[in-house]
Amino acid sequence: MYKHNVAVRGFLPILSYSLSSFFLLGYIFYMEAAKFPTWISVILIGIPFIGRMVTPFVYSRLTFAIGVERSMILSLIYMSLISVIDTFILNYSFLVATRFILGVLFGFST
Repeated sequence: MYKHNVAVRGFLPILSYSLSSFFLLGYIFYMEAAKFPTWISVILIGIPFIGRMVTPFVYSRLTFAIGVERSMILSLIYMSLISVIDTFILNYSFLVATRFILGVLFGFST
């Protein structure tokens, strides 16, 4: 797909790291506005990093199946969709699950 476009191949890792870091850490500002209890705020901030630790177990299989560039792009798309869904849901168990998935996708995009 991007074999001959050197500019896209050089820009994609920078874009994926920047956007995925925003999705992972930008949630802190939302938690301050939503007034979550302290214990749930700590869990919601920390659970993506646990999800990031799961990524190496799945990364090689996924990138072998669909390719590195496509896994980066798909993970960014899924991260943006999950972040939009997180904005409207205030169920704590659902938020913990989606934040964990965001951590796994963060690993795919970086």
